Amino acid sequence: MPKLFLIHWDDSEIEAYAERLRALGWEVEYEAMDGAMAYRRVKEWQPDVVVIDLRYLPSHGRMTGMILRKAPATWEIPLLFVGGKPEAVEKVRDEVFDAEFVSEEELPQALERIRQGHPNHPLPTRGT
Repeated sequence: MPKLFLIHWDDSEIEAYAERLRALGWEVEYEAMDGAMAYRRVKEWQPDVVVIDLRYLPSHGRMTGMILRKAPATWEIPLLFVGGKPEAVEKVRDEVFDAEFVSEEELPQALERIRQGHPNHPLPTRGT
């Protein structure tokens, strides 16, 4: 089963969010409170994709995405940013290279592309 790490800054919603992703066929781990902890857990677990929700605290999501993208242990893991206000999305897009941005409605299709090894996502060749 492919692995997904979810970062969402609302701990009252994160378990339900994770359950929706599990229903799509993903093994899910998550972090809701601490970007540094999220980085450590992603580094250790090496998921096939990291999903970062931008609806709450988009600056935290941006910073965590920047750290994940720049660190040698995590830079190849696909980053998928979900939702967020247009100005927040643009700021993240400007600062986090090689990430994908989707709406909540587009998330299932984006995850399926990643699962299937779409050419823009290195899932089959990462060797994890």
